[in-house]
Amino acid sequence: MKSIEKGPGCQRERTILYFQESRCEADRLNIAGLTASAHAHGWAVQILAMPPDAATMRSLLRLWKPDGVVCNIRFADMRAFASIPLVVISSPRGQRLGYARYVANDPISTASLAVEELRRLCYPNYAFAGACTDEPWCAERWKAFKSLLSRYGFGCRSLFPEAHEGEDSPTRHKALRAWLATLPKPCALLAANDIVGRSVLAAAKALGISIPEDLAVCGVDNDVETCLHTSPTLTSIEPDFYNGGFLAGELLVGLVGKRGDVPKVTTFGALRTRRRESTSPSVVRDSLARKALSVISEKAAQGLSAADVAGLFKCSRRSAEMRFRQATGTTIMSAILAERIETAKALMRRPDLKLEVIATLSGWKTYSVFRRHFTDACGLSPSEWRAANVHLKVRG
Repeated sequence: MKSIEKGPGCQRERTILYFQESRCEADRLNIAGLTASAHAHGWAVQILAMPPDAATMRSLLRLWKPDGVVCNIRFADMRAFASIPLVVISSPRGQRLGYARYVANDPISTASLAVEELRRLCYPNYAFAGACTDEPWCAERWKAFKSLLSRYGFGCRSLFPEAHEGEDSPTRHKALRAWLATLPKPCALLAANDIVGRSVLAAAKALGISIPEDLAVCGVDNDVETCLHTSPTLTSIEPDFYNGGFLAGELLVGLVGKRGDVPKVTTFGALRTRRRESTSPSVVRDSLARKALSVISEKAAQGLSAADVAGLFKCSRRSAEMRFRQATGTTIMSAILAERIETAKALMRRPDLKLEVIATLSGWKTYSVFRRHFTDACGLSPSEWRAANVHLKVRG
């Protein structure tokens, strides 16, 4: 909330309103990044639910008198923001609002990771399942995916439902099943997002299509609640939503300060691929070893120890270690360290995080231990790797 003015010479705290459309992982990370940027400049963030209509929106703006607004482009009447610095976290439509700035996920970055993940399987056929939306990001993601595949000599079949159908409408599910049945197998498929990926997996199961042997599926967003509750679990590309929120805050600072160098569109990239069962053939036949790998993937950065993983096997520590190594070709600790390093690489793309903080968030107790393991694994120190690999992508 805004701070109270205590005297005529006291300035009130600047306030950003963030209109929250959902409570998904992307929204939570956007808010975290925006808040980090705002606090760095001494600003406050007030989170409000997206109002149902323009009249309610205008009433909220009159009440809060914000210095700037961050929202999603899905609000129907954007004219309510005409006199307020505005940043939209979404790809702009054909006609950009002249007074707004945009922060969007870079489709090429996302598609690159998807192509890398799916080409790993050496499948001869590729497909893209679109979302029930007319927002630009879906078509941009498909075009980038198709273009990158063409460089390797592959085509890409696609399905785009009508925006008005709704992801879980009977019409949508029937069309999806009919389309999946026609795809040549084996096929590697990119879903526009995790919600679409969930629908694809459900449709494939209804048709008796084997995942991932006949159809490998990769989603986008890494919404954990969605990805871990599909059957099988869903591989997903993880965009840097935190950085998207952080960049939105930085753009607002520039707009409020009336800087002339504030770009119209700023993009944030993809962090990494979170590989799960939908693209991982069951080469690990030991069910407990597969469960251990899944736990490591999700919890390695949360202080997970080798003893914790060994406990899943319900046998002696020595027997658990031997069983895991026989099934995976590596030790439990090596698998944990590899996952922590991948987490650290992802966190390094967040411009506001210091390396010491990244070490802690990746699961290491001290920076010196993190630096030693990272350098041994990557051939570069954390600071050297960050300088060589992390770039903010901005387009005007």
